[in-house]
Amino acid sequence: MVTPWLIDVVAMEFDRFLHVLNRLLQLGGAWINHGPLGFNGPVLAGHYPRDEVVNLVEKSGFDVKAQSYESIPYMQNPASNSHRQERTFTFSATKTKDIPHSESNQTGAEMSFDWEADHDIPVKLAVQEMRLVGGHLFNAEVLTMVDGQASFRDIQAKIVAKRGLPEEHAGYLLTQILRNAEVLLRRNPHRG
Repeated sequence: MVTPWLIDVVAMEFDRFLHVLNRLLQLGGAWINHGPLGFNGPVLAGHYPRDEVVNLVEKSGFDVKAQSYESIPYMQNPASNSHRQERTFTFSATKTKDIPHSESNQTGAEMSFDWEADHDIPVKLAVQEMRLVGGHLFNAEVLTMVDGQASFRDIQAKIVAKRGLPEEHAGYLLTQILRNAEVLLRRNPHRG
């Protein structure tokens, strides 16, 4: 299987994509990837450098045989004044084992979290270690309210008081922000 200019734009988390790819290839099947690693998505914690890509690929039942990283011309047309260089990561891998379906292979929608069932228990996330640099300001503001002591309702009340949002709207936004953070932490335990 060849995936040219695909892994950074596919509309799913990278490790979920790897699980799907593992299911598509037979044991011993070859995979060649070529393209940039400018991962699509607003949350920087979901972006991966080359070494983490290789690590995740190998944890997903593949043996990476060869790899290269180079800067190549992209969208260069002599008749146009605009062009750019693109850094690409190329690797070949062989599927060495099937990976079972597990919590780490679930989509965010399939996961459940304790604070969803009980809005009065403390929400605990290792937010400071998620490296949410450059994330949306509101998300960052909300995540700073997660201190391991405040419950969902406590954080929701702070959002309502500070932003003047209706309680239901604040609850919806908080649920989405916390779910995204929880999914990233569960999918990337080595990053949290």
